[in-house]
Amino acid sequence: MSTDKLLDTHQKALSINLDDSIYGSLVEIGAGQDAAAHFFRSGGASGTIAKTMSAYDMKVSDEIYGKASRYVSRERLTTIVDREYSLLEERLKELRGEKSRFFSFANTVSARNYQGTNICHGWMGIRFQTAPKSTTNQVIIHVNMRDETNLLQQQALGILGINLIYASYHYLDNLEHFLDSLLDSLRIERMEVDFIHLEGPAFEEVDNISMNLNLVKQGLCHAVMFTPNKREAAPPLDLLYKCPIVVERGLFRFDHPVYLKILEKSLDFLRSEGQLNKEPVSFFEMTIKNVDEHQNHVSKDCTLKLMKLGYPVMVSSFAETYKLTGYLGRYTSESLRFSQGIGNLIQVMQERFYENLDSGILSAMSQLFAKDVKLYVFGMEVEALKEQMETDRFDLSYWDIPKEGIANLHNISPRGHMRHLYAYLLEKGALLDIPFS
Repeated sequence: MSTDKLLDTHQKALSINLDDSIYGSLVEIGAGQDAAAHFFRSGGASGTIAKTMSAYDMKVSDEIYGKASRYVSRERLTTIVDREYSLLEERLKELRGEKSRFFSFANTVSARNYQGTNICHGWMGIRFQTAPKSTTNQVIIHVNMRDETNLLQQQALGILGINLIYASYHYLDNLEHFLDSLLDSLRIERMEVDFIHLEGPAFEEVDNISMNLNLVKQGLCHAVMFTPNKREAAPPLDLLYKCPIVVERGLFRFDHPVYLKILEKSLDFLRSEGQLNKEPVSFFEMTIKNVDEHQNHVSKDCTLKLMKLGYPVMVSSFAETYKLTGYLGRYTSESLRFSQGIGNLIQVMQERFYENLDSGILSAMSQLFAKDVKLYVFGMEVEALKEQMETDRFDLSYWDIPKEGIANLHNISPRGHMRHLYAYLLEKGALLDIPFS
C-alpha cells in the first residue's frame, strides 16, 4: 500500500471525474462492474465515462470481440482494450480529441463460482493518453483474488480498478509509488498482483523484468515467474496449473554448471518414479529473504543469468520452504519435488526457524511434506558443505557428518531428538538421495 493516505477510493474516483480531460470507457467481465460503479457513486461521472459494459454471455462477447480460446487471458484482455479504444477514437476523436485524454479500461476475471471450486484470478488493463492527441500507453496486470466470497472479490476488483486508472494519470513519474498505490485500500491477503507489463512512450525507460521483481519486493504478491524463451514475466498460474513440479531452491550466487545438472537430474528422476498425467514443469526459485530475516539481493542480472540455463525462474518472498509448498498447492495437486543440496536440507531442519509455530518444526514439516511432496537431496563434498554452512552462518555442531568424502542422506544425521524425525522422513520416503552419476 502506498504512503499516500490523502485519497481513498471514493476520492480518487471523484478526482478523476472532476478532471474534464480524462474520458473513456470501462468494460468489466466476470465480477460485476464495481470500478464503473465508483465513478457513478462519486458524482460527476458524465465527465469521465463515455461507456460502460459487461459482455457476460459468451456468444455476445464473441459477437463483439471475436471468438477466443480462453476468455480469462491476456490475449482476451488486449483484444477488449484494443477494440474499445478504437471505438472511442472512431466516435469521439473529432468531437473531443483536441481536449480529451482518452482511456480504455477493462478486466476479464474468473471470480468465485457458486460451488466455490474455481481458481479466482483475472486480467486487468488500461490503454490511455497522457495528453490529447498523444500516442497511447498501456498497463496490463494479472491478479489473484483471495477473498472467500464473490461479493468481496467484486468490491476488491472495483477498488483495484480505480487505483490503476488513477495511478496511470498521476504516478507515472514515480513507478515505485505507482506499484504501491495499486493496493491502496486493499492488502495482499485480499488481492495479489503477480504480473505487470507496461508499454508506450511514457514507459520507454521502464524495464518490465525489474518491475515484476518489484511486485514481490514491494509486497504486492508472494511470487513472480519469468520464462526463458521470451525472457519476460508470466503469471505463475499460466505455467504451473495442474502440472507436476520440480523446483530447485537456492541463492545461485555463482555461475556454476551444477545448478542445471541438479535440476535436470531431478526432472529425470521424477519421470522415473512412475506415470505422470502431464509433462512436469521444472524451474529455479530464489527468495528475496532468508530464514534469518535478512534480505537477499535478487537482481535482474541474476534472474537473466538463470534464465539463460533454459528453464523458468521464480522469485518469491518465502523464506521457509513449507510456505512454498502451500503456495504451489494453489495451482496443482500433482507431484511436487524440491531438489537441493545436502546443505540446504540441513538449513530446512533447523528447529530455531520454526519457534513461531505452535507445534514448531513438526508443524513446518507437516506442511512441507503435504501429499506427494518429496525432497530430492544431492550429496556434496564435506569441505564444500562446511564452507557453505560457514558462509550462511549455520552451526554444524548439532549434526554428525563424515570427516571427508561426500556427505549424503545416509552418512549424516542430526543429534538428539531430531534424529528421530530425520529417520522418519527417510523411512517414509520423503527424503530421497539422488546420486550425480
